[in-house]
Amino acid sequence: MGAHAGVSNNSFIDPLIHAACPRTPRAAVCTMLFSLLCLAIACVLIGVGVVLGVVAVGLTFALVGAGMVSSSVMIGVWRGRAQLGLRAFLLQCGILAGIPAGMLCAWVATSVWEQIDGTLVAVLAAGGLAGALGGAVVALMFEILASRVHGWLAARLDGVKARTLPRGQVSRSTLDR
Repeated sequence: MGAHAGVSNNSFIDPLIHAACPRTPRAAVCTMLFSLLCLAIACVLIGVGVVLGVVAVGLTFALVGAGMVSSSVMIGVWRGRAQLGLRAFLLQCGILAGIPAGMLCAWVATSVWEQIDGTLVAVLAAGGLAGALGGAVVALMFEILASRVHGWLAARLDGVKARTLPRGQVSRSTLDR
């Protein structure tokens, strides 16, 4: 300790103390405003995280309630391959997401182009069918891309095999090449 109680003689700590404890009222107000800004940003980010979590839980309940998860699991179990269950899930999600997207696109198209003549129900039905078809195509394209990436990774990692231990346990820490 120095000559005064609570004051350090350390040249490394002194700038930190003076930066954290400003001596002028203007600096104190700036520090307080900066702290409030940081607190507001943290609260917004926490709020966004909570909202995204609630949306994720809601989507999970919706997918389970619609039977998409259970039907995909059953397809994977029935066929004996998890990849087929994932493929069925992606296809179902693509169709489900494509229906409202197609309906919205068809509704916007009729609003923009007055030449399209039809009732709202016919436009939404046509848009829903087109959206379901588009969603299925996008889901299948994603599945093809995923299978090609899987094939490429399998070819690249073909020489990597796990070492089997005497009791039939697999060592997760070492891999033989």
